[in-house]
Amino acid sequence: MKQKNIQKARKKYLQAKELRPEERLIIEKDLQGKDFLYYQSLDNSPLLLGDKYSARATYKKIEPSIRQYSVLGTKRILRYASSIAAIIALVIISALAYQAHGDSQLLLITTTYGERKQVKLPDGSIVILNSLSSMSYKKKMNGKKREVLLEGEAYFDIAKDPQKPFVVKINELSIKVLGTKFNVEAYENENYLTTSLFEGYVSINGDNGDTCKLKPGEKGIYQKDKKTLEIVSDESIENEMLWKSGSLNFNNKPLSEIFKVLEREKNIHFIVNDSIGKISVTARFIHNETIDEMLDILGQSLGFEVSKQGNEYSISVNNE
Repeated sequence: MKQKNIQKARKKYLQAKELRPEERLIIEKDLQGKDFLYYQSLDNSPLLLGDKYSARATYKKIEPSIRQYSVLGTKRILRYASSIAAIIALVIISALAYQAHGDSQLLLITTTYGERKQVKLPDGSIVILNSLSSMSYKKKMNGKKREVLLEGEAYFDIAKDPQKPFVVKINELSIKVLGTKFNVEAYENENYLTTSLFEGYVSINGDNGDTCKLKPGEKGIYQKDKKTLEIVSDESIENEMLWKSGSLNFNNKPLSEIFKVLEREKNIHFIVNDSIGKISVTARFIHNETIDEMLDILGQSLGFEVSKQGNEYSISVNNE
């Protein structure tokens, strides 16, 4: 892709404008660690970022602290360190861009493995981000609508403002509300985007033209591969927000989905065969159990064995 197209995508990202699929790929690569070295400012003058703000330079600064935790294992440290360095560099760059361009620039909030973070937006709304999630928004929501961009999972308690709808934008969906409480789960590596409504009303709109309106106690589930949007009633919908307090709740979930949640929580990786991954489980962990304690409980109940090498866990059927 031509350099001017790359810079155009980065400029649109900083201006909180909607990105085309190919532009999203550029930003995703940046977020994965590529250094932002140049942006075009709003007044068409260049914003140059020196080498001291690159991910490599940031890593050098935090390397001494990282070495204190070498007991975690070399591979895990390098992956974690490079991610943190990239995030720190991105935050620095976002701050510089905002100073250069004013209130129209985005603020970026991120969480790492097992982290929860509460954010108060400029309009007074409260957002709680779950692990490995990110949200961006304008410092001043002074337009005709209030808008945030989300990847991952978040709980929203939206301040009421009938004159300014609140919109959560995800890659393939937009969720529009006036004042309500709801949860959105939209991880990039998951096939489903799920909106759970606890209070008020929300409208969900897909890029394909599908739309639905939720009432309290309902979920809107969008299936990425089939591009379908459906409404499901859930009597136990309150369980969808238990993660805010650190509780992990699984209601008739396949083990494959449970293991994905544990990977995000504990910074580990599972190797699981398909037959085990399809087993559905109902379980709740509320006492900050270690990953070994969780797997011991699940293994004894379901009859599988666990072998561990570093932060990689292999799951196999007993006597297999």
